[in-house]
Amino acid sequence: MRSICACFLAAAVAALVLVFTLEPLMGHDLFWHLKAGEVMLANREILRSDIFSYTAYGAPWINSEWLSQIVFAVLYRLGGLDVFVIFKTAMMGLIAGLVYKVSRTLGLSRPSSAWAAVMVVIFSHLRIQARPHMITDALTALYLLVIVRYIGGKGRSLWFLLPIQVFWANAHGGAIFGVMMLALAAAGEWLQTLFAGGPPAIERKRRIHLVVIALLSAIACLIYPWGTHFYDFIYQLVFSMNTIVQNTWEWTPSWEATLDKVIYVTAFRVFLVVTLVSFIVNRKRARLSHLFIVCVVSVMAFNASRFIAQFFIICSPIALANFRSAFASEREGSAILPVWMHAAVILNIALFFAWFGVPTSFDLIYRRHLGFGVEKGMHPVNAVDFLEGHDIHGRVLNSMHWGGYLIFRRWPGEKVHIDGRTPIFGEKFYENYIDSLRNTGNFGDYLERFDIDYVLISPVFKYLHRFLWEDPRWALVFADDMSYLYLRRDPKFERLIGRYAMQRHPLFD
Repeated sequence: MRSICACFLAAAVAALVLVFTLEPLMGHDLFWHLKAGEVMLANREILRSDIFSYTAYGAPWINSEWLSQIVFAVLYRLGGLDVFVIFKTAMMGLIAGLVYKVSRTLGLSRPSSAWAAVMVVIFSHLRIQARPHMITDALTALYLLVIVRYIGGKGRSLWFLLPIQVFWANAHGGAIFGVMMLALAAAGEWLQTLFAGGPPAIERKRRIHLVVIALLSAIACLIYPWGTHFYDFIYQLVFSMNTIVQNTWEWTPSWEATLDKVIYVTAFRVFLVVTLVSFIVNRKRARLSHLFIVCVVSVMAFNASRFIAQFFIICSPIALANFRSAFASEREGSAILPVWMHAAVILNIALFFAWFGVPTSFDLIYRRHLGFGVEKGMHPVNAVDFLEGHDIHGRVLNSMHWGGYLIFRRWPGEKVHIDGRTPIFGEKFYENYIDSLRNTGNFGDYLERFDIDYVLISPVFKYLHRFLWEDPRWALVFADDMSYLYLRRDPKFERLIGRYAMQRHPLFD
């Protein structure tokens, strides 16, 4: 009976994973990663310079996700874009399973472990997208499991982490977090020896082994096409590219008011307090290694919302384990509710969101539903269809987050103005780009400077639409709820403008 209930619980969590992740592709960066992987597979060499834009063409590119891109290109060959919907769902399932195992290792019951996984799914699904960062999320969960098992005496050796670290370093720059987790665990266990009132530290031999693995993991990150630039690039991104970071949504600090309506950000703010309280109430039994890892990931998520998924992956099982340790000794037979009832509740949550959609913000303006393909509400699918269908070519000025999709659909026949590989373009260029979008006085000069043939932007920039609409040199030829396409009044576009130029602007009439 117990095994049947455990299977029912696992099935309920799996259903929740499907509801929250089996959806059309929303992330913007997947598309340029995918195209880069296709180029590398075709040419059998790593891309080291820009080939996708006309503004930074030939510029050095520290392509820190090159290995992920090749994996993605292989997956695309096998199943097209829909395979990434399945891949993302599978990765979320893997993460949920690892969080469950972490929770069990920390002593939580099956239901409590399942709820830790549920929290990760519900509050991390928006951040876990089909992009290389997803590999960092999964390996964060794996490293946490390995660390808690090792500290709990259930793992004898950590040598197997070194080849994983090499893979991680070449798949995503977030590999530095794996080094940090090992180093923080080692530091916590060594300092644990100084606190007689707390839980005992692991034996000295194991502490030394943990330190050695942390050091070797840091060295393993140098087995990388650009060597020491693995660390240089991360340092420059965090400390030297202020304009790029400040104007990238996922780097927005989680405390900023602009994110108040985002559900997972509010959940982070609440659970951050809950996690800190868990250490306070369990201060006599809490491990310093856990505290150090939690503090660092909390600071990271507090300062940049892109780390919220890692926060929940780490803090959900640890916080629940702290409360269990402080207030109760859980046994499977002493739970208030039977396992099957927990499973039924989780399954009903899954069914509720499957029917009504998964909201992304408290205003419920946008709800996500099950499906495959590309989410047309996030990408200029129809506008690019129009461009391709009418053989429109030239120099484009595009919204930055659409650059990847344009690369995927239109390269090599056409290069983009800018895309999600913002460090390639540099701080100065990015400052000018942002300034042109915010200041209509500079926008006209910007169009002339780059000899722009057509502009593809979202409705958000209403003042720019007013500028283009009132400027006789431009004509609006396509518009939908997602994107607006303007052509320069040039002889090569004369026929198209004569046929498709709009007499009334959807935003102003």
